[in-house]
Amino acid sequence: MPDASGKIRVLELIHTLETGGAQKVIVNLICGIDKERFDITTACMQKKGPVFDEIKTLGTKVFHVPKKSRCDIQIISRLQKFIEDGKFDIVHTHNFSAGLWGRLAASRIKKNRPALVHTEHGRRGNIAGWRKYISRHLAKKTDLIIAVSDETRKYLIQKVDLPPEKIIVLKNGIDINHLITKKDDEVSAINSILESDPDARFIVNVSALSEVKDHATLLRAFKILKKRVHNAHLLLVGDGHLRLNLQKLAISLEINNDVHFLGERHDIAAILNKCDIFVLSSRNEGHPISLLEAMGMGVVPVATDVGGIPELIENTVNGLTVPPGEPSLLADAIRIALENQSLYHEWSAKSQEIVFSEYTAEIMAKKHEDVYSKLISHRC
Repeated sequence: MPDASGKIRVLELIHTLETGGAQKVIVNLICGIDKERFDITTACMQKKGPVFDEIKTLGTKVFHVPKKSRCDIQIISRLQKFIEDGKFDIVHTHNFSAGLWGRLAASRIKKNRPALVHTEHGRRGNIAGWRKYISRHLAKKTDLIIAVSDETRKYLIQKVDLPPEKIIVLKNGIDINHLITKKDDEVSAINSILESDPDARFIVNVSALSEVKDHATLLRAFKILKKRVHNAHLLLVGDGHLRLNLQKLAISLEINNDVHFLGERHDIAAILNKCDIFVLSSRNEGHPISLLEAMGMGVVPVATDVGGIPELIENTVNGLTVPPGEPSLLADAIRIALENQSLYHEWSAKSQEIVFSEYTAEIMAKKHEDVYSKLISHRC
């Protein structure tokens, strides 16, 4: 039940608060939610990361409930105590690890057990049998499961065998005002490129350097693109365990002078504002925040037609989509978007219109408010 102030107390639980799409969703939710009605607390179990500090600056509560090793089952007891002490009305877990430990912990509470909400922010390829079994078991203990795209919901029903009646679609939203406020900041890395190449055209990818994002295909596409667009530069924003391998690939493709590994950044809005094309070469995606941010900034998107991406990019209407793992098709799509100015401006405007009308943090937060309120009203 809500506390004496009448606020609904919600715990947002996630594995880590390092930089990532799911973490940005939580930040955007905190920014957009009605703080007169909801008291939001965030907790992570592994690395605090930069998002931990960002949430602190927003003036809301954030905690680290340590999971000491991969097989640390005592995390269940620690989380149970944390949830009981916090007297949360709702525990909202994000992705598999937090969903596993958080839901096991909350379901052990006998008196005043909180409502359980779980969000899947994307999809895996072929899900292992043990993971499917655990997911189905946990679904029985869960009041509501949120999928961030229609495709993710379909995947959870058809591939994971979760009950359709428990799964709703609630799509991500971004903080437009923050992007607009930060868009004119200086980016020294881009300024340095422009000093030596004043006519540079910038293609940007914002994602972790991991297998599922398939940067290798993007680098091979960029090699093809350079034969036609000599002033093209590729900015890779993000970090990950594949960084060294990708740097070696760029060298072997002889494009390393025009591929710029910028690492993790906190000036995404300013970088996007100076770029021509946003590209995703992923093999799988949920409902990518980085794509929404690019579209909101009017950067024309070119991406693979996987996961929830076709729900954001209607091919030839507000950008271009291509099949995954096809460097030549990806290169052609980027070139077409760069070379056709009338289409570029049309797609840019349409992308912004889509984000402003459907995918703001305020819209996403309002939908979460409705979900949380209905769960509590059903318990009263």
